[in-house]
Amino acid sequence: MLPMSTRDTMPVYADINGSLIAKVTIVLNSALTISALLLLQQDVPLFWESFTKEFQRDVLKQNNYTDPLTIRHVLEFSAPSSPHFEIVRTDNKHMLIEYGTTWFNWCWNDPLPLSGLPSILRAIEFHSISQLLLRFTFLWSLSVRPILGALRALAVYNRLSLERATIKPTLTSSRTSLSSKALLSVPRRVTLLNRAILSISPPVSFLVLIPGYFITAWQQDIDYHSVMWVPFYAFAALYTLHMLLYTAIELMEPDRMNFLRVLARFALTSLFTITAMTVLKTQDEFLQRKTCHIIVPIPAAIDEYLCCFSITAFSLLEWTDVWHLNIMAQDNGIDTRVVDECCSSSISSA
Repeated sequence: MLPMSTRDTMPVYADINGSLIAKVTIVLNSALTISALLLLQQDVPLFWESFTKEFQRDVLKQNNYTDPLTIRHVLEFSAPSSPHFEIVRTDNKHMLIEYGTTWFNWCWNDPLPLSGLPSILRAIEFHSISQLLLRFTFLWSLSVRPILGALRALAVYNRLSLERATIKPTLTSSRTSLSSKALLSVPRRVTLLNRAILSISPPVSFLVLIPGYFITAWQQDIDYHSVMWVPFYAFAALYTLHMLLYTAIELMEPDRMNFLRVLARFALTSLFTITAMTVLKTQDEFLQRKTCHIIVPIPAAIDEYLCCFSITAFSLLEWTDVWHLNIMAQDNGIDTRVVDECCSSSISSA
């Protein structure tokens, strides 16, 4: 660590403003997420090829339905009160739907549950634009958050290593002029546990974004259906670890700790771990059999909403840690001296 007077005279090559990056990220990701959720309200096109020729002739053409239909029309056909209920149930179980620019996506026309709420994760499987917007939020976070997380861990480590402890000296020599009441200020050592947490946290914050990206990138009719469950379980495990490590870093500095923020982080971590298991179970059922409706039981839907809320709130709290972070890259003169010595020796030898 160089003296302050020396650092002030050094040229600054780069100045990273953590507050500006955090503000841009929050605004951008919030706008993209809200847009993605609004686009989930759109209906999904469904083609006539999903129905038998008799159904096309007797129902679709006679009632002047357009091609393609929408899933909402099919759900109307499938209602027990519909006059076409029996035909739809017996002849049209596997529906061909549109997803982006692909034409080979299917869903099972299972009957709607008597009660329930829409699932966000299931809805994403039917809306390519929403999936694209959410994918971009993960890509942006993948580029920015691990770097700022590593800089935050480095700042905490530097503060801990420079922290000084006041101790009472042990008088072992008769020549020592210090009284027994004298105190010494010595550097405080960073514990092995703190070193491990500060070293592991940045890679984990990077790794957790990778399965999150695949959740918003893969589509089960197009991509690797047999391993579609892997990103969901990997994200749940890694994000739980990330939440614990990130909270532990703040606990290392009691004098800088925000008690309400730490309490909120523990509450969000508990909420995520409790609800994630239900979400994984419900989504696994959908991966095994992709229904045309996105309705899930009310308790499962509430758990999914709370799980998504815990992820969003915890991510927003993360940016408060780098709100006042400012990183400057300065020249310490070493590189210049090395170059000068190199050039001087070359000229003299010539």
